[in-house]
Amino acid sequence: MRILPAGWVDHPARLTPGSEAFGYAAGFWTNRGDQAAARTWRPHMPPDSFMARGSLGQYVVIVPSARLVIVRLGVSRTPREDIEGVDRLTADAMAVFGGK
Repeated sequence: MRILPAGWVDHPARLTPGSEAFGYAAGFWTNRGDQAAARTWRPHMPPDSFMARGSLGQYVVIVPSARLVIVRLGVSRTPREDIEGVDRLTADAMAVFGGK
């Protein structure tokens, strides 16, 4: 059963003009494009992935190539709200569920 319209995934993952340096796209953070800073903090998230970041380390990570959505709830009082841990979680989930 389709929940979102066909082609919707491309919209929040496509870089917003002018945000190429930091990877912002329609309210989501995206790994698309050539973003050295993004790759430093989330090297295990594939280029087609994008995510929503909430308060104190809440995340929704979408990886279309792996047909995977990861939701992380909780509190992380770290300087980057545990993005490194979420990156590792994404890599582990992709390994378990057959992602790239």
